[in-house]
Amino acid sequence: MNKRILYLIQQAGMLMRMPRTHLKNLGNTYDTVASHSHHASIISYCIARMEKLSHEEALRVMAMAALHDLHEARTGDFDYAGKNYSKTDEARAIRDTYSNIEFGKDLKEMVDEYEAKKTLASKCAKRRRFG
Repeated sequence: MNKRILYLIQQAGMLMRMPRTHLKNLGNTYDTVASHSHHASIISYCIARMEKLSHEEALRVMAMAALHDLHEARTGDFDYAGKNYSKTDEARAIRDTYSNIEFGKDLKEMVDEYEAKKTLASKCAKRRRFG
């Protein structure tokens, strides 16, 4: 197995131990970046189906939501206020996450679609209802 694939798997696992930074604002919460991504995935699938997307399209939306914060294993998680004062190179982190993996291009394209937020699928993954 390619070492880059193993690192991708390890990077995803790191999110289980990474608390979300909103903890400092909201107090006692046990939310991690991984639990947030899982919850976002389920919500996104439901929104996609409510928007009349097919099961297959909704699974793509679910995958976008599952991957949308994977780069935070490299950059850290910044809450809304923190993003106004801190700079991270998210584009580089996303690019590096999927580089040199046989199927990395497919995953990166999905994350790029999510980040662009122009398609109905990406808007569903962002948990916004349109329609």
